[in-house]
Amino acid sequence: MQQTPAGSPGGSVTSVTEQQQMAANQRHGAADPRRLARRERHWPPNVFSRKVLLYRSFSQHPTARRSLKKASLCRRQSKLERHAMSIEPYYTPERTKCAYRLYYSWLGWPSMNTALPELEGPAIADLRDAWEVDGIRLLERAYSPREVRMLSSVKPSVSPVLFTARMKGRLDHAMRQRQACVKFSRKVAMVSVGNNIQAVVERYVANQARKEPLADPRSNVFLQQFTVVDSTVDLAMPTCSNAGRYWYNLHLVLVTRNRIRILDARRLGMLRDGCLRVAATRGHQISRLAVVFDHLHIALRGAIDQSPAEIALCYMNNLAYFLRQDALWQPSYYVGTFGQYNLGAIRLNCR
Repeated sequence: MQQTPAGSPGGSVTSVTEQQQMAANQRHGAADPRRLARRERHWPPNVFSRKVLLYRSFSQHPTARRSLKKASLCRRQSKLERHAMSIEPYYTPERTKCAYRLYYSWLGWPSMNTALPELEGPAIADLRDAWEVDGIRLLERAYSPREVRMLSSVKPSVSPVLFTARMKGRLDHAMRQRQACVKFSRKVAMVSVGNNIQAVVERYVANQARKEPLADPRSNVFLQQFTVVDSTVDLAMPTCSNAGRYWYNLHLVLVTRNRIRILDARRLGMLRDGCLRVAATRGHQISRLAVVFDHLHIALRGAIDQSPAEIALCYMNNLAYFLRQDALWQPSYYVGTFGQYNLGAIRLNCR
């Protein structure tokens, strides 16, 4: 049975069931799906107004989703939506400069019943040239029949995993070219070293708030709440993997653009909490953290598959995003390595 609903222009034909449903919707304050679809077609292309419309339609009438979906298929993306889908990091390797002191020490062992021969001068010269292409500069080396130790300075783009792969792979290739049948063990060790040992770096970072030159001593007390000292993180312990053990400790320093001071406690707290949030997400472990008015220091254990440059840019971009400021930091940073032994002790041991 068909009949014309009251108030419908032109006498459009609607079934009794649909007419009853429309009457029930009007009594309960729900919108007509066809009217919602018509409003959707004429609605301004704004992402926020679209969200409001979708929320109202879903909360008022369950059958409106099909109509809105059909109408939204023909709608062009707004400028804000296109921008939100193509967010790019503000700080990139091309836009930033780096001051660094990065030293990696590599230890390798031969397999059972195998002795390591010492390579001659021309072979070492070829290896040095090949490692230079990889961003690795050989500083010291020491050979024995049962192990080989090499100290190198690296560029910020070299991760511990890449470093150990290049050191072991090129050395093994050079020995094979000279008919030296040597099989290296799959286990290696990589140790980060620096001019200062771990205890000195951690104490330096932890005392930043107290040593900040401020006129009012109360400001130093105020800054201490943004210092993190996590005694549960022992940077002397290695990161273990199937390929070996890695001691990968970094000291990272970021400075605000033009040394602009952040005096708001809420924003300083966001920087402190943001560092811990990034560390938890990226697999880092922060031992010491100090946030002061115009810069911050981080002493951390990095993920072995991430280079120092990746780690630094990750903190720069994420912290700037948390504070809703693209140009929060100077387009530069400092990163250095440290460990249980300083650089002088490693050099003496390799001679």
